[in-house]
Amino acid sequence: MMQIDFTKLVQKSYLFEPNLPASIEAGLYLMIFFGACIVLAILLATLYRPHNYLNKNFKNRMGKMLCTCGLLGFVLLFFRWQTLSFLNLRIWLVGLLAFFVLWLGYNLFYYFIALPKQLSVYKRQVEFQSFLPKNDSKN
Repeated sequence: MMQIDFTKLVQKSYLFEPNLPASIEAGLYLMIFFGACIVLAILLATLYRPHNYLNKNFKNRMGKMLCTCGLLGFVLLFFRWQTLSFLNLRIWLVGLLAFFVLWLGYNLFYYFIALPKQLSVYKRQVEFQSFLPKNDSKN
């Protein structure tokens, strides 16, 4: 089992070290995480059928987030495998994971705060439209 030392994540020399050790274990965990992101994006796109446009908007947000983070993660892992000096830095992976967490927080905020407000407005509009006469003009 790999022990993670979180104090190293704030050391500048650790984050910007150009020659990374060839650790299969750390790369394997990252491949599993980024692969799970892509698989979840595909499952979300194929299995989840929203019943209104607001839930479809949330589905699209989550799908874009998962797909983007998964694909960028695999690109960064490819750069690490190829040992490219600038694109191989740990700071890129830490930045991508921080970006994923912030984007996930924004989407969860949207789901729990903004979406219920928009759904209540949408339901009132649907109810109001049900009382309007249908426009059956046959001229």
